[in-house]
Amino acid sequence: YAAPAVVDKLPLSGRGSLLLVGWGEQAYRDAIAQRHPELEFDARNPFLGAQLPESGRTYGVVLLSGLLASCAGGQVDEILKAAASRLADGGVLALHDNFLPAGCLPPPEVVLGALGRRLDRGGCRNWSIGRLHDALAALGFNSIHSTPLPAGSRLVTASRS
Repeated sequence: YAAPAVVDKLPLSGRGSLLLVGWGEQAYRDAIAQRHPELEFDARNPFLGAQLPESGRTYGVVLLSGLLASCAGGQVDEILKAAASRLADGGVLALHDNFLPAGCLPPPEVVLGALGRRLDRGGCRNWSIGRLHDALAALGFNSIHSTPLPAGSRLVTASRS
């Protein structure tokens, strides 16, 4: 449901290629084909057993979708590192998920969604934007932006200058 909103907010023009890691392949494929038909699109869902493309292959944008909902402890850092290694020079790493906001209580739909995912999948780890910022900074990203989207989710984009 959020794929069109995410695609509209991503800096995709002139990027050449996008790798989706996670959930929503068909929704993202449709939204990208409609808005950026020239963009090469590849999707892998490691939570369904798909491996990321070989480490020599790079992309202008790597989008992680629903990462927190499916990762076990420690797995978020591993996937962030692997995704960052697939970025071309000047590329953008983007994450769409429900991150806990810092400094205020999250809206009920975020809390209930996180609780539901934890009960259903068992592996959900809740990350705040601050924790994500620190993890991305440790990977060398120095330009990090967070944009709120409908239903309490956020789009976080990161790049290295």
